[in-house]
Amino acid sequence: MEQTIKSKYPNLYGKQSGTGKKISHILDEYGWLNSIYDIATDGIFTKGWKYNAVESVEETEVWDVLTYMSWKSANQEYKNKYQELEHKKQKIKK
Repeated sequence: MEQTIKSKYPNLYGKQSGTGKKISHILDEYGWLNSIYDIATDGIFTKGWKYNAVESVEETEVWDVLTYMSWKSANQEYKNKYQELEHKKQKIKK
């Protein structure tokens, strides 16, 4: 029987509305504090009119935060690989 993400990880979803939980609801369980601070410094989720940078991230839905973290990680990996290739090209030219 195929499990859905929602049935396999029910703690990531709201109980009644079906929308994702806020990241602040799982901070204590999974130790996300350093990630929250890192994302807050990027300012991508900041809602200055209502929350400061950290509170804005804490009030963002888990899947939005995970998506951003995934993109950020993939982007950094791409940059590292590109830099490595350029470094190898420079060595070959010498």
